[in-house]
Amino acid sequence: MDSRACERCITTLRFFVCPHCRHAGKWDDLEKMLNLIKNNKPIPPKCLVPLKEETKLEQEAVKSWQQLKKTFKPLTSLAEDDLKIIFNSLKLQTLSPAVAAQFDALVDESGSTLYFPLHSVEGQLAGYKVLHVVSGQEETVPATNCAGILAPRPGKGPRQQVAVLVPSVADTLALAGQKTAAQVVCLPHGLSHLPQQVLPSLEQYSKLVLWFGNDISSWDTSRNFAKKLDEKRCFLVRPMEKQPSPHVALFHGQDLRAIVSQAQPIWHQAITTFASLREDVLSELQNIEKVRFTSELLLTIMYFAHG
Repeated sequence: MDSRACERCITTLRFFVCPHCRHAGKWDDLEKMLNLIKNNKPIPPKCLVPLKEETKLEQEAVKSWQQLKKTFKPLTSLAEDDLKIIFNSLKLQTLSPAVAAQFDALVDESGSTLYFPLHSVEGQLAGYKVLHVVSGQEETVPATNCAGILAPRPGKGPRQQVAVLVPSVADTLALAGQKTAAQVVCLPHGLSHLPQQVLPSLEQYSKLVLWFGNDISSWDTSRNFAKKLDEKRCFLVRPMEKQPSPHVALFHGQDLRAIVSQAQPIWHQAITTFASLREDVLSELQNIEKVRFTSELLLTIMYFAHG
């Protein structure tokens, strides 16, 4: 683990992750246990339960993945026409079959379900994501606090300093096929929550572009996640009508690289230009309209329900 990442996890987040035993938790809890050991006092069993439970979930996910590897075949083993059928079903028609080679994904016999491994900062398997091709629905194993991320296999050359964070596998595939000047990173649990265990994997990047879509929840989640990730290095693809999620933007023929390059600082004190301020206000106004529409719709439903 990078020493800077370790320092941030300890001093700023007050959180620890052990790369050897895979235990993770609050730094204060670790300090208490170390003090007990230093004073030759036993550690109460109840203090170890949370650590063991999370480690158990990860171990079960790893075992499940190993079983999947025995049962299903690599996505790259499919014929080009079969890959195109899958990409078409995901509304990613413009993707080249070569994109599959950037991932160690598996596919079931019917071609209806894809499995993508998630790796920790040490490169260890920490879980996997399941993508149902027809519905587009996704699941993560383990369901909470997964320490792994999904990222395309990096190419040759210097390490990338910029990462685009996205919530879904479909978004990851869309950006991976566009060869942006940034690493694409799919968060393990989408917009539901950002585990502390994932943060060390993101410390190598000096700039993070958050592209979460253009609805209200995406707007709020971007700001909340940025607080965990250090707002000063976070940039936001504004949640505007013309800037939907990556896979939707690709479907409509938009230039994903151009959208990423136009991301604005999320840290408000860094918004110093009129253009940045205008984009921020416009995003707020568009989301206000969505809230107003939702509120009016709910009031209408309530009126007729009680009429």
